[in-house]
Amino acid sequence: MISALNERPAHPTSHAAVCSLADCRALLNVFGPERYTASTPLLPGGTVGQHARHLLDHFSALFRAAPDAPIDYDARARGTEVETSFNAAIDEIDRLSTLLRAVDAARAEAPVTVRLMIRADGTRAVHASTLGREVAFAVHHAVHHHAMIAAIARDIGLKIPEGAGLAPATRHHHGHAQSR
Repeated sequence: MISALNERPAHPTSHAAVCSLADCRALLNVFGPERYTASTPLLPGGTVGQHARHLLDHFSALFRAAPDAPIDYDARARGTEVETSFNAAIDEIDRLSTLLRAVDAARAEAPVTVRLMIRADGTRAVHASTLGREVAFAVHHAVHHHAMIAAIARDIGLKIPEGAGLAPATRHHHGHAQSR
């Protein structure tokens, strides 16, 4: 876990995002650097590093857009150092956690626009949103990838943290709530 988890962000959605990134770190630590880029027969063509890079890209998209430019989740690079280096992924988790801690209530309610590719033919849509709503989206998107990373860990016999890869509502329902 990141030691700064004790520094609770000013907004509950920011706090959830920092906790999600701490969950990601815990899952990645199960694999360590030696298994981070190993392919898996469970999800052919995918590695833990690819899932980590993809979910971290969604958090990163929240902060890389120029002021007044849309958040674009589809503008991402593949094969980056975050995808191929365990340590780069941990560094990116730390960097994003710092940025997310700074999202207070006023910033969370700030209007943003989001551009999304909605069809494989390249059709895009632009929607109005708030930064807080998009942080919440990135948290829920991360759960999906945490679940795949957890499945890969189970498939190769690794022990995963309790509740790893479960949606917040499922964790709550099963009593896996953590008070961080």
